[in-house]
This record gives sequence, C-alpha cells and structure tokens, in this order.
Amino acid sequence: MTQSNVNAVSPERLDQIRAEVDRVLNSIAAGGDHYSAMGIESDASIEDIREAYRRAVENLHPLKCRDIIELDGVMRWKLSQSFLRIVEAFSTLSRPARRIEYDARRNRRPTAPLPVPPMSV
Repeated sequence: MTQSNVNAVSPERLDQIRAEVDRVLNSIAAGGDHYSAMGIESDASIEDIREAYRRAVENLHPLKCRDIIELDGVMRWKLSQSFLRIVEAFSTLSRPARRIEYDARRNRRPTAPLPVPPMSV
C-alpha cells in the first residue's frame, strides 16, 4: 500500500467525523451532561447506552481515525477530547449504581448562581 492510499480520506467520512466531534464538543461547551454528550435521552436503556458508545467508538476512537489525525493536528486534539468525554459518560451511565448516583447529583443543581462577594481594592 502506498503512502497516498493510507492518507486517502473520503470527504463523507471526514464530514461525518467532524459533525460528531462538533456535537460532542458543543455539548461540553454548553455544560451538557453525559446523556447529551452521548446523544441519548436520560431515560435510555442500557442497550441504548451501549449502542451510542459503539457508534462513538466507530467515529471517534483514535485508532480508527489515524488517517484523519495524520492530516489535521487540531482534529487530533478535538478527537481526543471528544473520545475522553464519551468514555467518561459511558463509564458512568453503563453501571447502574453510578448512573443512579449521577442522576441524583444532576437533579440537585442549584437554580441560581452563588453571589460573588464584593472585592476590596
């Protein structure tokens, strides 16, 4: 196999991966929870969680995206951040006890930000 064949990335594959990376990174930036990072509803079954994880691994795993990583250094960082977020979400949501604890913490969010004390000069 020649070097040009190794680096050949179909535009459709590149667009699909970029869209998935952007979705995950936008979820992170918006302060989204594990459910939004994985693209599932909060009442998702364990099978739905596993399927979302399988899709994410297919699109975001660094070993499956070597061709894209070699072409774009910024995309390497984005892929690694997205994949780490997906792994963290799956690790929490795929274990029933951790998911119950996570959901309990998620539902106890404060409704208003804490007041900032005045600063003296």
